[in-house]
Amino acid sequence: MAVKRKQTRPEIALRRLERVLHEAEGEMPRALVRMPDDAVKETERIEESMRRLERLSWREKFTMARDPKTDGYMLDMLSRDKDVVVRCNVARNRNVSVEILERLSRDKDAGVRYNVAGSRNVSVEILERLSRDEDASVRYNVAMNWNVSVEILERLSRDKDAGVRYNVAGSRNVSVEILERLSRDKDVLVRSGVAGNENVSLEILERLSRDKDAGVRYNVAGSRNASVEILERLKNDSDKYVRDMAIKTLEKINRGSEIM
Repeated sequence: MAVKRKQTRPEIALRRLERVLHEAEGEMPRALVRMPDDAVKETERIEESMRRLERLSWREKFTMARDPKTDGYMLDMLSRDKDVVVRCNVARNRNVSVEILERLSRDKDAGVRYNVAGSRNVSVEILERLSRDEDASVRYNVAMNWNVSVEILERLSRDKDAGVRYNVAGSRNVSVEILERLSRDKDVLVRSGVAGNENVSLEILERLSRDKDAGVRYNVAGSRNASVEILERLKNDSDKYVRDMAIKTLEKINRGSEIM
């Protein structure tokens, strides 16, 4: 008769861990893939986190999901919560991991994907995929992200949604070549975004200073890259707000010259 081998404590802990994760209907977080000797502590930590979640109200989970002090284990579990607002808050958490953002970037809810696209912790690979999202609001937030690449901005600069192109025009990562093309965009908001970009060239500002829309000229008048010649012309603009902004910018330039 075969004698059944007695399982070691780490092996028992691993079985418990598998059961816990199965009941949670989630994938095993990468952080939990450890050597067997660590499994006991990991299991106890996960089970304690699950017990805490079961006792939490919706408001408490809402608050915990956005709290930067919430540990990675708890954030991972909250990212699987059935409530979309809780998952959105996890995506917004400033300490959320790339692994959690990867999963949430495939969430069925566009609001969750929107918040992933706006995270400073998101990878370029995730942004690349979300830049092709069917929901315009998601692409809109990709264009605003600080980590967005020029290659992604190039594609989004041709997006059919004017709001997306507007955010491309305002991006700090956008190239002068993209700004040049967007400065001729048919949508006035896009051209306004170009005029307000801190990297806009003098040549582009010169052309936009003669734009038929006062809002575009107003942004040119407020640009720190505008030349004195452009500002002198705009201080006589037909629009009062453009004139006032040009005068204010000229005064700043003059004050700066006096200090130097």
